[in-house]
Amino acid sequence: MNHYIVCTRATPFKKFKELHNLRRQAHFFSKTTLLCLALTISACATNPEASREAIRQHEALIQKIEAGFVQSKLPACTGSDARQWSNCFGSLSNSGYDKYVGEFKDGKPDGRGTWDMLRDSQWKGDKYVGDSKDGKKSGQGIYYHLADNQWKGDKYVGYYKDGQRSQGTYYYLADNKSKGHTFVGEFKNGKRNGQGIYYLADGRILQSGTYEDDKLTASHYVDPNNFARIAIESTASSVKDAQRLEAERLKNDLSQERQRLAEDRSRLDAEKAQREQAKLASRISIQATATEPDAGGDFVINIQTSADTASLKIDDEEQGANKTGAYTIRRVARVGVTNTITISAKDIYGNTDSKTISVARQAVDSRPTFARLNPANIKPQPARDAVAIIIGIQNYKLIPKAEYASQDAQVFYDYASRALGIKQENIKLLLDDEADVSGILTAFQNWLPLKVRKGKTDVYVFYSGHGLPSPDGKSLFFLPVGANKDFVAKTAISQQEIVAGLKAAQAKSVTMFIDSCYSGQIRTGETLLASARPVVLTVQDTAYPPDFTVITASASDQIASSSPDLKHGIFSYYLMKGLEGEADENKDGTITIGKLQSYLAERVPRFAMTMSRKQEPQLTGDANRVLVAR
Repeated sequence: MNHYIVCTRATPFKKFKELHNLRRQAHFFSKTTLLCLALTISACATNPEASREAIRQHEALIQKIEAGFVQSKLPACTGSDARQWSNCFGSLSNSGYDKYVGEFKDGKPDGRGTWDMLRDSQWKGDKYVGDSKDGKKSGQGIYYHLADNQWKGDKYVGYYKDGQRSQGTYYYLADNKSKGHTFVGEFKNGKRNGQGIYYLADGRILQSGTYEDDKLTASHYVDPNNFARIAIESTASSVKDAQRLEAERLKNDLSQERQRLAEDRSRLDAEKAQREQAKLASRISIQATATEPDAGGDFVINIQTSADTASLKIDDEEQGANKTGAYTIRRVARVGVTNTITISAKDIYGNTDSKTISVARQAVDSRPTFARLNPANIKPQPARDAVAIIIGIQNYKLIPKAEYASQDAQVFYDYASRALGIKQENIKLLLDDEADVSGILTAFQNWLPLKVRKGKTDVYVFYSGHGLPSPDGKSLFFLPVGANKDFVAKTAISQQEIVAGLKAAQAKSVTMFIDSCYSGQIRTGETLLASARPVVLTVQDTAYPPDFTVITASASDQIASSSPDLKHGIFSYYLMKGLEGEADENKDGTITIGKLQSYLAERVPRFAMTMSRKQEPQLTGDANRVLVAR
């Protein structure tokens, strides 16, 4: 229930007493709302002489109202340290700071009390009577502008939140052009923000609507009852003015209600006409998309029809009605085929449409994947007294390519440096055009002897390219870049010449890695020399000095293959993978010739089988010799 007290110039002081009695019935700002119009001294006194007593009585009443905020049932605070005060009533005042008298909790003002602004600022002299929480104005209260500034005399009655005004009544009482005006509504950051009503001194409404930073941004009717529990003070001159304002409000409400009803009737008529038109002319259509199947084959069909859908079927399976026409269907696509899905729909008027979409699901590639060769995986070995000749011939001039042979040699260069500890200035690299008869023989007969210290230097040879047997099958040939298969004896270099050059250097040891076959076929399996016979090796034919160790890519009647998946010769790829550390099966930090051969004998044939070929690396020499010691 709301109590309204309306004062005029003839209102006797007993009306103020009634206000005081109402306060006794319900605490100030409690559920009983006091909507007081024209509660000012000037409106309740008929002449200066008669108003003196009214002024005195009015000031006494305000003191009683304020006293309601500082009366407390809590015990008095004890101790000199206010930070320890809690659930008690006390007074705190510091020099040059504000003064607070009221309730405390956890060392901060919390509850009812009175603030006197004493610190040096533009607010010095102002006063707040009301609720606080956690040291801030929060709840119900009255703020008096008493400082000597442009707001002197103004007053705010209403609610606070986190120290800021939130909803209440601001009375413009300062001596300026706004004197006597009143604003009832919402506040933020000390300014009018939100809905509110601005009254003139004579009680007329100047503005009503939505405010932003003290400015009216949208003008519209605002119901004063929206601001219940706010004591409003105005200077309306009579009950008649209040009744007139209420009548205007009711008239405005009635006009707005009539307009709303007319708009609703117009909207309903339009909707009815639209439904009739849709019933006669609507044609349902289907829009459908499908996601790509995931690894498990799951995919999603998103369907949107253009009308209220009575039925939707996916491959004759009913999905039900949907007013919005939106459907999400999950399915699993069959692997290896294109899945066709038929969608049919019917709207509430019986119109139909159909659409077909397709979803393809490929079988997962079951082929194994292979890591790229990465010399960075090798811990660089200390520099050794060793040299290397590395030959890679891919682009032959007169015979077919040896796929990836140049790449084999280029990558092995870093493995020789890192894994075998050979200084780069002691590595001779011959690629394609550099690897002609002259270049190869010069490397073995001139360059190598200059690099080798008799009985102290280890020599390594890596060859990736074509090889051929002699017509009688009793000797082997390395094919330089310009080799002619019709004149092998004159354009190729025999294995005996290579071995002779190595023996003449008188090295401490010789290790050869040969990624070449002698079956008369090239890496892709094609025949290089139709008349060639596989080499039949005997102990005498292939006898190497004791300090020679040779690992070849395949047996004499097999193909030394390359792979586009590995992008290397199979033998070369696994040779270098072994040197990366994979050949060290027992992880003791060393790789011996025997460990490397065992690794190659297991990995190379297995991979060759995926190409329907047979390839078995061969070892001649000391299996116990250590290649890499980490």
